[in-house]
Amino acid sequence: MLATIAPQQKANSMTMAGVMLTALCAAWDEWGMKILA
Repeated sequence: MLATIAPQQKANSMTMAGVMLTALCAAWDEWGMKILA
């Protein structure tokens, strides 16, 4: 049971990290434009 859940959990963590990183980059672009403008 654990053997099948562990890889999936890791994949979910990687996906979530990717989503967070993408959101952070988008927010940084938005704030960066406001600060530099």
